[in-house]
Amino acid sequence: MRFDGYLLTELDKQNITTFYHENAVAIFLVDPKATINTGEDVMKYFYDKKVIGLNPGLSPMPPDEIAKKYSAHIKSEITAGTISDAKKLAAGIKSKIGKPKGAVNWTGPTNDSTRLGAADIMFYSKSGEEVPISLKKGPGQLKNLGLKKIGDILLKGVLKKDENLVNKIVGPEFMKYWDNMTREWIKFLVDITDNPELRQVVGKYSNLNWEGYIKQKLNTQEIEIGSAALTVKHKLESEKSLKYLAAKMYENKFGSKGHPIWGKIKEKAFDDIFGKFFEGTSDVITNNLKEFFQAQISVGDQKMWYAASAGKKILFIPSKESFESISSNQLDYKFKSTPTPSGYEISVTVQNKGSGKPLVIMIVDVRIRWKTGQMNGKPTSSSMMHFKIKEDEWNSVFSEKAMFIK
Repeated sequence: MRFDGYLLTELDKQNITTFYHENAVAIFLVDPKATINTGEDVMKYFYDKKVIGLNPGLSPMPPDEIAKKYSAHIKSEITAGTISDAKKLAAGIKSKIGKPKGAVNWTGPTNDSTRLGAADIMFYSKSGEEVPISLKKGPGQLKNLGLKKIGDILLKGVLKKDENLVNKIVGPEFMKYWDNMTREWIKFLVDITDNPELRQVVGKYSNLNWEGYIKQKLNTQEIEIGSAALTVKHKLESEKSLKYLAAKMYENKFGSKGHPIWGKIKEKAFDDIFGKFFEGTSDVITNNLKEFFQAQISVGDQKMWYAASAGKKILFIPSKESFESISSNQLDYKFKSTPTPSGYEISVTVQNKGSGKPLVIMIVDVRIRWKTGQMNGKPTSSSMMHFKIKEDEWNSVFSEKAMFIK
């Protein structure tokens, strides 16, 4: 996709979808019969002051400023799926939360920097109460916490200011395991490679340690041999690294299914590395689970709502003050960490104390793995939420008085 000669990245496309989805929800809240086919259709509601963009100071943004700042978005296509989801989401909000009084504010430009927290839109109820709502297209999730944020919370008191989780475990204390895994990885690739020239290219690096492997560049001849041998889509000519060639060789041979021999090698290495690390920090992590869950569900200074799944999932998110009370009186937290064929996983379970058998509310999985190919640099991590209770059960646990403003 291009805009005025500029090649849009996947992130640009994602941001454009978010722009249209958030504003389409706002539009359908004030005009359920609206027709939205172009960016100009969206901007009309800003100029008519039915939708108002708010800046990080929560002051209204002039429509001309929005049109200029988001010009690439406005000139890009709107997908039918985005509009359909937004329309259903708006209907769900009006049915389960309530109707707006007057205009709907688009808070996307605030970037989570205000008292409205992660809210994407905000409107006023008939009684004048602010109603902030975080929106997600499709199933979505409240937050996908990145590597640094996960480490900053779960390992508070263990990590130094400039450290993240992966940098910590790819450190001197665990380097012997990384070195051993690197050599086994190279040996494995040599053993499974049918191409004699490619086997020779990779085999010459069989004595590299982890740091050497990560930094190793390929010469022109090695790149030519690798490019000729690979049938999967690749960018070896521009990447020029051994780690990239190795990752693509694995993908070329096994696709997304992988191979059990490498899976076992990696699982043992990750257990030696991550298992030992988390075993030594389990008390710290346990003490930080409440804060982790709080960040995962986007608890902020102000209560808000979370709307996803085309209006089928509308959840109440309490304010920090209410969350502290609810957490202390009603919630228990526990975690376990285990190696998996794809990497390493920390699973956080949140449950309601209650009487009798505890009610599991949510499980949050933190997955540490390679996203861009096996052994292609340091692994990364992400978080994924799994709701274990129904919408009404969630809202009964976290609700405040008069939470629904219909």
